[in-house]
Amino acid sequence: MTTDTEGHSGYWDVSSDSLRNQALVTVGKGDDVRLEPQPDPWVRVK
Repeated sequence: MTTDTEGHSGYWDVSSDSLRNQALVTVGKGDDVRLEPQPDPWVRVK
């Protein structure tokens, strides 16, 4: 089967930010997740 999802398995790499963030959310520490790239401070969030 051919898909266009190349790279998605990287979420499960031992040192990935994605895996770290999933673990933090799972244990109730969602406020500690990392965002890459960092949010632009000039963009207003509604």
